[in-house]
Amino acid sequence: MNQKEQEQRQVEEEAARRIEQLIEKRVQDELEKRRADIEAEVLLKLRSAVMSTVLSQDREYFDFHQVGELQERLNRDTELIARMAVAQPKQMAVQATRFIANGIAAFLISPTLTAWAVLLPVPLTMFISIYALKVTRAQDRKSGRVGDK
Repeated sequence: MNQKEQEQRQVEEEAARRIEQLIEKRVQDELEKRRADIEAEVLLKLRSAVMSTVLSQDREYFDFHQVGELQERLNRDTELIARMAVAQPKQMAVQATRFIANGIAAFLISPTLTAWAVLLPVPLTMFISIYALKVTRAQDRKSGRVGDK
């Protein structure tokens, strides 16, 4: 390759990198805009649902709860829940992807150990759950609470 072809190749590679960066930035901006739109929609629906629930309460409810307190909780809690509702699916997808990738990597390293690591927690969790349920029922009987029998 001569000097001119190398320079042309470098220019093309730099242009391709810049185009890729611009596309990535555009995609990130669009995703952020859509996330904000979804969050605003969820927030509106949550506020409407909470407000209709509050308004359907008896008058005595408002004797124990101040309107300012309810309004503050309405604003603060619904914003928090809306943010979490949008963020949770993304976090779950990231964690699931990491889990699957780590499982594949572990399987490639040692299939036998991976099988033990995958299969062992299932019966262990089952036995722990049954024991915890028995202990909880025994505690409920001792404390005199009425429960499902």
